[in-house]
Amino acid sequence: MDSGEIHADARNIEFLIEKSSSMMSIKESGKADIKIYGSGMNVFFILRPKIPSDPESTSALGTGLELARVKCSIHKLGFRLHDTKHDWLYTLLGPLIRMYVKRKAEKEIEKFFMEGDLLQLPSTESITEAVKVKFYESQ
Repeated sequence: MDSGEIHADARNIEFLIEKSSSMMSIKESGKADIKIYGSGMNVFFILRPKIPSDPESTSALGTGLELARVKCSIHKLGFRLHDTKHDWLYTLLGPLIRMYVKRKAEKEIEKFFMEGDLLQLPSTESITEAVKVKFYESQ
């Protein structure tokens, strides 16, 4: 199953990075604008028949499909950081940051579908909390 040409535009997403090591400490905050445009984003789902846990049970027949694999690809990603202490540095490193964010977003979307229940749509609060947790875990 394929879902394609998904577009998104999120502006003024606040972020905070606090990372310290023995050599140096980094603290940065600001806002990010993210846009998925062009051909958008495609999410390809591979489904397989759901096999009942008890093969002798007749009530388990026709239980449906389960998700075997998900592949997400973002075709064009616009990413801009602003209102930071080092705007000029992020402009210079923009292509590297964009590539990292694109790969990370694709992997997190795949993980979301593989680990989640597709029949229950998540609430806005749970999505926001998941993004915060994943962002801080990756730091």
